[in-house]
Amino acid sequence: LNHQRILYFTNGANGLWDEAPPEDALQRISPINYLDRVAAAVSIHHGDQDATVPPAWSDDLCQRLQDLDKSVECFSYSGQPHTFTGDGDALFIQRVQAFFDRELKGS
Repeated sequence: LNHQRILYFTNGANGLWDEAPPEDALQRISPINYLDRVAAAVSIHHGDQDATVPPAWSDDLCQRLQDLDKSVECFSYSGQPHTFTGDGDALFIQRVQAFFDRELKGS
């Protein structure tokens, strides 16, 4: 599934990797198939103008984690590309610091 998405969003470009790995191998190594094993809180941040990684991938991951009742927070940043800038970057840093304070420091 993820391999198909990568090929779709890269117009078939797949770098130096084998473009036709066995489907069972892809299923065994794809992290999306092991979300039930996630034990730590997760914080996902994505710019809605990201041209590198499709925002839909983060949306899908967030939904899957929520469906499994995992501790996850998901943020979308309006007008932000893959690498946040300006006010979006400041908000990202604030949210990440709050996440670490809450999850690692317990405050």
